[in-house]
Amino acid sequence: FIDTLKEIFEGNQKLFEGLYIHDQWDWSRKFPVIKIDFAGGVLKNRQELDQKINGIFLKTAQSLGVDYELKDIQGRFGEI
Repeated sequence: FIDTLKEIFEGNQKLFEGLYIHDQWDWSRKFPVIKIDFAGGVLKNRQELDQKINGIFLKTAQSLGVDYELKDIQGRFGEI
């Protein structure tokens, strides 16, 4: 289900031809999708969680060509 939403938000119209969503969605608008996956290991404390989230945001920003200036997680999430 999550991958389906990702494809819709990224505007992959061809995948949805013949389906209900095809005529209901504005395919001219595309949205970046941020994948947040915590399955890769055990996080023991808040600091490790923050480092993991910051790493995810850094990779996402680089892949989207976005430079962010804010240092806190909330600010970075908003800039991406």
